[in-house]
Amino acid sequence: MNVQLRTPLLLLLAVAFVAAGCDQSEQRLDFETGDSYITTQVSSAGGDATKSEVVTPDTVTYRVQGYTVDKTYTWTVNGTEPPVAAHPGATETHVWESRNGEFVTVIYSDADPIATGSALNAISMDATGDDINANVDSITASVSANVAEQVNRFGVFATLSGAVGATDVDSLLTDAPDATLFAPDNNAFDALDTAPTNAVDADEPVDSGMLADFLKYHALGTSAEAADLASQTYETLLPGETAGSQATITVDASGPVTINGNATVTQTDVMSTNGVLHKIDGVLVPPIASIDFTDQTVMDDSVETAPGSGIYTPADSVTVQGAFLPEGGFVVLHDSTQLAAGNTLGSIVGVSDYVEAGISTDVTVPIDNVSSTAVVGAMAHQDTNDNQQYDFQISGGTADGPYTRDGAAVIDNAEIAPPAN
Repeated sequence: MNVQLRTPLLLLLAVAFVAAGCDQSEQRLDFETGDSYITTQVSSAGGDATKSEVVTPDTVTYRVQGYTVDKTYTWTVNGTEPPVAAHPGATETHVWESRNGEFVTVIYSDADPIATGSALNAISMDATGDDINANVDSITASVSANVAEQVNRFGVFATLSGAVGATDVDSLLTDAPDATLFAPDNNAFDALDTAPTNAVDADEPVDSGMLADFLKYHALGTSAEAADLASQTYETLLPGETAGSQATITVDASGPVTINGNATVTQTDVMSTNGVLHKIDGVLVPPIASIDFTDQTVMDDSVETAPGSGIYTPADSVTVQGAFLPEGGFVVLHDSTQLAAGNTLGSIVGVSDYVEAGISTDVTVPIDNVSSTAVVGAMAHQDTNDNQQYDFQISGGTADGPYTRDGAAVIDNAEIAPPAN
């Protein structure tokens, strides 16, 4: 692609590049000895491209620094002249139409018709009518990041990256021999009315909270590229309701790929060393209940829920930090000693008001008089008869039973101390 480039005369000795460890902008690429042009790396979408190696996928922009003005320059990538296109927004390797074609953006991906994401790429810039040698830079592009590392590379997954790191789900994705991650972008998380909680005690596994459950529901234990996705259900890494089962997602591949009917795949096949990542525009909501309940001291005084609301929490109550009840229900407190002894009905020491379906935070639950420190479990119970009244006790345990996960009741234990004197 020939472009007229009008740039001021540059003093080559003044050209510099950013030191290692800083932002990857303005990296000077290697060039031939003797008189030649200089190509400067301006930016990298992944933020980690070096002057000679790229972790793919990545979108990297370069510019030419010419010796003279009024020259006609020609870019080629792997022997092909890229088309001129507007920037930003072009989805293939292209020369910018702005600034008279001074920039070229290379999209390192096997899906690009010019550049490749898994081999050596040759980027050349030359001008006719002078004695300056053509500049040819060799850039090695390769898939060298695992699924979790790919999430961490791109700003569009900043919220997801923070979540998988905080819950140790990144280790799960790193250690998996094969994995597929349906990755919500930042806008998907921002659209949530209430975010999943992540409240775990120091003696609990980091990945045992509600947020980790949501994240595991976005991951498969197999690698499924876009071409492999079919209209069917897929098992996720989140355990299902019955023992030994896994919670499933439903994929519709008849058109634009959708998950569970409410999230669309907007970018496919971000390859990794142990699987693949697909970007989605919605957060997937699992069918499995989850509870976050941490060690605390009983509140012995009524507290106004909001200034001027006139609504007060009950005296002698505890706070369950997070409750995800897919179909609504109740948070029920059970004395762990009585529950372990098989006295399920007699173990109940507190019941919340009806909790709406979805994610609820800071659920206040009255608790029977606590005179000494005890371990209490917050259990997720259903509303099986849809009357918004807790009938488990009066029905002898036949109504409003617990939500289950891996064949057991969904419960989170915490150490509860009596009110301070």
